Amino acid sequence: MKETLKNYTVIYVLSCILIAAVFAYLMLDFFIIPRDIDVVPEQIAIATHGPDNTEAPGPTEEPGGTPSSGTEKTPSPTPEGTRVPSATPESTPGGTAEGTFSPTPTPTPEPTPTPEPTPTPTPTPEPTPTPVPATIVFQDEYRSETTVVVVTQYREYSTDIYVADVKVSDPFLFKTALAKNKFGKNIIQTTSTQAKNNNAILAINGDFYGKRENGYMIRDGQIWRKTVSDKRERNTYDDLAVLQDGSFRIFDESKTSFEEVASWGPWQVFSFGPALIVDGEIVVGEDDDVMNKLSSNPRTAIAMIEPLHYIFFVSDGRTSKSAGLSLLQMAEFMKKLGVTQAYNLDGGGSSAMYFNGKIINNPVNSGRITERFVSDIVYIPK
Repeated sequence: MKETLKNYTVIYVLSCILIAAVFAYLMLDFFIIPRDIDVVPEQIAIATHGPDNTEAPGPTEEPGGTPSSGTEKTPSPTPEGTRVPSATPESTPGGTAEGTFSPTPTPTPEPTPTPEPTPTPTPTPEPTPTPVPATIVFQDEYRSETTVVVVTQYREYSTDIYVADVKVSDPFLFKTALAKNKFGKNIIQTTSTQAKNNNAILAINGDFYGKRENGYMIRDGQIWRKTVSDKRERNTYDDLAVLQDGSFRIFDESKTSFEEVASWGPWQVFSFGPALIVDGEIVVGEDDDVMNKLSSNPRTAIAMIEPLHYIFFVSDGRTSKSAGLSLLQMAEFMKKLGVTQAYNLDGGGSSAMYFNGKIINNPVNSGRITERFVSDIVYIPK
């Protein structure tokens, strides 16, 4: 009898060890072990953008030319060493081109009345977002020929909020990157590392695609996934397509075939959500959240005021200084900025904003102020 009991005990212990080992492997595979997924991405047809269909945020300078609005043609530059006549016989009465012999003396032209000076018109200021009733903590900016980024830190809802107002001249400057430039599961790097590796002036964490097996995914015109999300992976079917004309389009993944999405000419497609603002209207409620109803959290979102004019949004949370935001509070704040389309990305410990060489918010990971390793970023290059 004792021998039988001893055998059963041994079998029970071995069974427990086996179950624990299998469970540990599954947890490691899901959360820790990196796994490249051998996928050759298809390429979305890329439209050609030129001066006729791309509007810059301000005057740009063509190579070798003068500032141009993008619609006027700049004369071709004169090759170095070529002399340009200061006048032509047709443009100056009786005049001759420089270096040309004139057999007759040049008659003195009759004096012409001096025109009255025309007052210089006052330049029209760039449109600015609707003022937000919140305390502005600091403001910084970056400007180039193609990009304007103005970063403002606000204080609202007992939380520090970071808003990057972005204007670009080309929709393809709205870019994404994958950690280690690889597609797969648990392939991760910090937001700042990915930003530096891709020469970004501004970056935020993305939708953490690597924690899910499904969900439409297009990045920089490359198709990585065409499968519809599983409800166990996320509690919404809201997706965001950033189209090649620079506009945002939010759609229901479960009701829209991938072929239809591809026909729109998307440049990026994210599958996280939910949608926050659609066509200027807030579409989240007080009880809406990501998977669990945790109300106040660090948050990350991207939004559009109009094509080529975007908002990158991050808030702090889970600290004594910053309580965090609900999805509704985030949507209400962005609506005051004049946002027409807004979409929630991965938040919580992942929320991070990188600007001009450093992380500017206070990401919380496992109770400490430090960056979480994530699988992707959204960024604007220098």
